[in-house]
Amino acid sequence: GSGNVILSGPVHNFPFRHHEGRFIVDSEIKDLDLYYHDGWPTIQDINGELIFEDAGMTMKANSGKIYQAQLQN
Repeated sequence: GSGNVILSGPVHNFPFRHHEGRFIVDSEIKDLDLYYHDGWPTIQDINGELIFEDAGMTMKANSGKIYQAQLQN
């Protein structure tokens, strides 16, 4: 896969909850399994984009599986 990283600002203030800097990781994901929490189903074989921005995380999934059911965007 491919991706980009931006880290700008005083590292001791990471993860920049008060906009003291910028932290961004934007990465292509392939066949990722997401185990979110006890009691929640694992989402498997996720393909798409994973973005960490400051203290947040976003996933833009094009496909995956949950309980063997195919997911498509």
